[in-house]
Formats: sequence, C-alpha cells, structure tokens
Amino acid sequence: MLYQFGLFLSLCLPLLAQAVDYEAELNQRYAPFADWQSRLEPGQLTTAKSRHWWRSPAAIRTQRNDSELPLSGMHLALDPGHVGGAWAAIEGRDFRINPQDYPVREGELVLEVARIVSTELVAMGAEVTLLRDQNAPINPRPPAAYFEAAAARIALPGEFSWAALMEYGQALRRVMHRMSVVTGELIERARMVNEVIQPDALISLHINAAPWPVGKDGQAKHQLVDSNHSHVLIFGCLSDVELSNRLQREQLLIKLTNGSAAIERELGQALGAALSEFS
Repeated sequence: MLYQFGLFLSLCLPLLAQAVDYEAELNQRYAPFADWQSRLEPGQLTTAKSRHWWRSPAAIRTQRNDSELPLSGMHLALDPGHVGGAWAAIEGRDFRINPQDYPVREGELVLEVARIVSTELVAMGAEVTLLRDQNAPINPRPPAAYFEAAAARIALPGEFSWAALMEYGQALRRVMHRMSVVTGELIERARMVNEVIQPDALISLHINAAPWPVGKDGQAKHQLVDSNHSHVLIFGCLSDVELSNRLQREQLLIKLTNGSAAIERELGQALGAALSEFS
C-alpha cells in the first residue's frame, strides 16, 4: 500500500473546478461503487485543508546532481506487514501442513523481504526506514490495556458456571490480544508514519496465501501450490461500510486535497511492472 505521495493541487484553481475534479476522483477511483454523496457534505470538499510532508518527484530531482545515484535524496519507509513470531497465530497469519513442520508466518517472511529490499534501495541512494526490525509489535499498548474496550464488546456469561466463565475469559483474551496486535498495531504504525517518520512514500509488504487445492472428493488437500498473484494496491475504491467510518472519511478528504492520486498511480504502475519481471 502506498501512502500520501504526490503533489499539491494548484491553489489558483477555482473552487468550482476543484469540486468537479473531486467528484471525478470520487466516481472513478475513491468510491466508484459506494454512495459517497450521502456521506460527504459538499462543503467538506472545498474547505478541507490539504496537508503533506513529502516532496514531489520533480522537487527531489531538482535537488539531485546528475552524478548521484538514481534514488538519491528520496526517503522511503518499508512496512513489513503484520508481526509474526509469537503473535502470528493471533493475527491468523501462519500455517503448517504437518504438526511437526515449522510454521510458515507471514510477518517473518515479509520482514526478511523488507531487509533485502532495504539493502537494494540504499545501494541505489535512498534513505530507508523500516517500521519494525523484529517480530514484535511496535504498539506500546499491551493486550491488558484493552481490557475495558474488549469487555464492552463481549456479553457477560448467561450462567454462573466454571465452563461459562472459562469461555468468557478466553473470548475476552482473544479480543484483547487482537485489539492490541492487529487494530492497535495498525493505528500505531499510521501514527509513526504521519508524525515521526514522514517519508516521501510508504510501501507496505504482504505475502498472501493461495487457497488449498481441492481434490476429486471435494475436500481441501493440505499441500503447497505453485501460484503467483503479485499486485500493487493504492488507496481507493472505498466501500459504503468504510465510508461510514469517520476516520476513513477524514483520510479520504486528505487524499482528495493533497493531490497524491496521480503520483500514487504512477508509482504503483512502476512497482507492478517491476514485479512482473520476476513473476
């Protein structure tokens, strides 16, 4: 996923012209299948304040000498998705075919990929920041800090018995851990990018699993498959459910007004083309 990389919209554009551009962006990219008209007030599109910290490609190039490396002057952040390690099972990002096999954990795999990619990018002149360099959360709030929030989501047991209390406690524990390691982790990483690292571009790395193959008997067969679905995702195509979330709407307004769409699309296409060479 790429985040906030692009150019300001020209401040000299008339408000009417801006509104038309915003509507086109919403219909074509940001919410083509959602009812954004009922969730965004018209005034928000013309009064929202644009904010960014990144530099445009043109600005980076003007600060670079012809003799410098191709990515010189560019600050990239790499986000090795998920956490891995002892938290992989909570994330639902691990599997093993046989009980004696070492588990395959996405968080650990993408961290290795991020380290390799970081070395390559630095060799090309870029400054690179990893959001994490070990298989542990960066969220400073442990699961116990989410006790009250988790308790508000789970109904109290309907009967007083050890079995019911144990089931309630286990459900509470699962929710607390997920709020810390999944939801809270994502929020903390976004805060780090927005407030601390502030790179020219953020690339989040993920390795998704293919479905288990199905045998002639219709049952899933637990075996590895040769499958490659490399792709690049950029911010957009929000659903009605996502637009009903206040934070998502705020993020959408930022993306609309900071002019990042064209550059994100260009960078995404370049990444996709590069990935296709190795697929």
